[in-house]
Amino acid sequence: MAHIMLRLSQFFFRIILRQEPHAILSWRYFLPNQDAMVHLHRQTFLGAWAGFPRVIWCLIAVYSYTLWYLLHSWTQVYSIWKKRSARLFRRQHIARYRQALDLFILALLHSTPPVYYYRYRLYLYPESQWLNFIYTHELPHWHHMMSANASKENMRLMNDKQAFSIAMMQRTLPAIATIYDKLAEQKFPQEQLFSQRSLFIKPNIGSRKEGCYALYYQPEGGSYQLQGDADEGGFSAKKITLLLDQVTLSKHYLLQPLLENHLLLGAHFKTTDLIVIRLVTCVCNRLPKSICAQLEVPVEGQFQLVNTYTIHIDSGALVADLGGNDERAQRTRAVLPFFVPEWLELRRIAEQAHGYLLDIHSIGWDMAITPRGVQIIEGNFNWGVAAHQRQGPIFAV
Repeated sequence: MAHIMLRLSQFFFRIILRQEPHAILSWRYFLPNQDAMVHLHRQTFLGAWAGFPRVIWCLIAVYSYTLWYLLHSWTQVYSIWKKRSARLFRRQHIARYRQALDLFILALLHSTPPVYYYRYRLYLYPESQWLNFIYTHELPHWHHMMSANASKENMRLMNDKQAFSIAMMQRTLPAIATIYDKLAEQKFPQEQLFSQRSLFIKPNIGSRKEGCYALYYQPEGGSYQLQGDADEGGFSAKKITLLLDQVTLSKHYLLQPLLENHLLLGAHFKTTDLIVIRLVTCVCNRLPKSICAQLEVPVEGQFQLVNTYTIHIDSGALVADLGGNDERAQRTRAVLPFFVPEWLELRRIAEQAHGYLLDIHSIGWDMAITPRGVQIIEGNFNWGVAAHQRQGPIFAV
């Protein structure tokens, strides 16, 4: 019964209430001699909802695209044009009427949310190149289409962080060992939580710090501070235990050591919070290849806020400051240029790890560079594409 209710809830939120279509439906699909990226978007459109019978796919498509063309596209175009067009005109001198026309073309001729006109700076590219980008609203269908032949075992590893970590360590790769593996309906033991060290607490299945907590040990006072989706502040051990029991009891959670930054990273960015490298590898000619990467520097004391920097994939140099994911993130800036330490080793480890998962086309790696060297935090199948494309398309052919 619980499984049925979960499926109904997913159907309701992912289809009935969804305001964007599940994939791009472009007018370019009907033209001859289109490039490979157009064909890949078309395959994503046709291959979406692969687990459902074709008749269900048709019903979903009719429902979502009808709502999009009759209602949601128009309201989103007007809303984003009103919010962003004047600012872009002041900065780039792109006429507001031209912006409005481009937004309608993107929304109606490519069924793509118009916010990406500004997020991906599409005004810098001709309309013929807009499908060189991958758009968030077509994930995870894009990833599943690109890795249609992935084995069940490798997909299990991508979805199970504990199993993934064990598999990587068995292959002598530097993955993070789990201190305690807490199953659903279990509680964290007190002796594991309060062991005079800082810890990271994360769900076994999840992404982007959702449901994650950092437990900081402060040796000068022997106290602990918990940070999570919201700043939880300094609590007594009893209050921390009660809170964690409340938010983690129903799910499978992992207790891991809280990693420290490489000395050069910590000193340059003046932070003790863990700096994460997000590196994407892609299988090209049966060999994994690093294609893009970013550095995410946390804003001190703000668990979810980061400043983001593009990393030059060959040299490891920070080549662009992309700003923060929130206005408060602007407090922490860095002086460029800066070269990420142990960059070639980090790439080698990611590519070697992907070499054991060759039936998965692309993997988004979360990695850290610590005083002990490079560490794999996790590999992600349904990795987010938006941040990596703020400087241009990454899969353009």
